[in-house]
Amino acid sequence: MKPRGKAMSTVADALETALEATRLLGRWSRISQRHGGGCSCCPGLGDVDMEEVERHLLKVLRPRHAMLAERDSLVEFLRECVARRSPAAGQTEPLRALFSEVRELLGELERIQNGTW
Repeated sequence: MKPRGKAMSTVADALETALEATRLLGRWSRISQRHGGGCSCCPGLGDVDMEEVERHLLKVLRPRHAMLAERDSLVEFLRECVARRSPAAGQTEPLRALFSEVRELLGELERIQNGTW
């Protein structure tokens, strides 16, 4: 087996990024659909739209993830990752850390929606 060269590693990293961003977008879509159907994720807060939930997630994530500093939409950032327009090369580790935290936050929303929090 040949060792992976830098170009191969970059392509593999880009594909891994696109796949993980796709998974996260899928989870976000399911959460959004359930939210619109009247879930229990915002008890006592009345109607909170998903844009507000997304703004809150960005508020939590921005201080720890510089690549979101100038972003207005986490969903749009994930879409750019799927399309391989973002992030810049060399951002593999910071992106993995961001995706890990997004997975955890989405997991919390899913648990709350399922009533298992």
